[in-house]
Amino acid sequence: MSAITRFGVVANHCITIDAVPEAVLSKKKHKVLYDRWVNPKYPRSAKDERAAIARFWGGWEEGSGLLFDTDVWQRTIHVINPLWPDDKTPLDVTKYRSIDYAPRAGTNVCAWFAVGPRYVVMYRLLYQKGLEIAEFVRKIIEMSYNEQVLIGSEENDVTGDIHKRYQEKQKVEVYWGGTIIDSRSLSQAQKGETLEEIFERYGIPDISAACGQNDDIQIPRMKDWLRIDYTKEHPWNKDEEGKPIMGCPKMFVFDGMCDAFIKEVEGLRKAPLGSVGLMNKKDPSHSIDAGKYFCSANPQYMGDILSSENDDDGMIRRGNEFTGYY
Repeated sequence: MSAITRFGVVANHCITIDAVPEAVLSKKKHKVLYDRWVNPKYPRSAKDERAAIARFWGGWEEGSGLLFDTDVWQRTIHVINPLWPDDKTPLDVTKYRSIDYAPRAGTNVCAWFAVGPRYVVMYRLLYQKGLEIAEFVRKIIEMSYNEQVLIGSEENDVTGDIHKRYQEKQKVEVYWGGTIIDSRSLSQAQKGETLEEIFERYGIPDISAACGQNDDIQIPRMKDWLRIDYTKEHPWNKDEEGKPIMGCPKMFVFDGMCDAFIKEVEGLRKAPLGSVGLMNKKDPSHSIDAGKYFCSANPQYMGDILSSENDDDGMIRRGNEFTGYY
């Protein structure tokens, strides 16, 4: 881009970091900038990747318009290696399930959360299109490492249909926090039954209705759980010398277990100017909806009552790195 003035031609020129001579930028500094902006060995947010176009490659950085900016979300901070095997979720965390149900060919989501005294993690995610309720519930129970047990049958008073009734036998994971589902979905009726009654019939009882407030109230709550506090040490990230890195949110996400959530958070744009709501309706937000239901439910750590065992000396605790009890 150039402009002619009475003093001559003024122009803007772009140059990549790679093209800057070592007399201007040392070889060591080249390496630092390469690692910071483009080295594929290191994960980075979508915003950082856009910034690299300007800061390393000499291009123009586009405005992101992302709903979750870098104060709220950074993959290198929020996404952590799983703290336990998937079938060995600690007893002494308070477990929640949060469901975003979509009828017909929509995307069905169930997100699993573990609440400890200091942190929360999303540790598992079911994200699949086109599931009937029976399939959806069966998968939720299976992925919870529990068992769907047939306990009888009953007749629908309205249609006369005979339905089997199931119960979730909580063999591995117990949900003291409960199972949360969109309140608008719960009130939907199919053949004379509400969705709540159908979920209960297939084995998930005691479902609680999620907060029904608008996104302009629920999304900021979720951002509060994700927002990074740079005055606090990260509990697991350390530098090359083994010192904790500064920057810690209240909620983390297990790497490899919740990929659809990570993709949605990093791709969800703000609603265009003049439109209704916070989110761009063209971008998927199914797992984000499950996340906002959880965050709006005021989740609480209920203690390690399930981790206690009796021995000859009385009560002992079985703790873990996540809860901080040993």
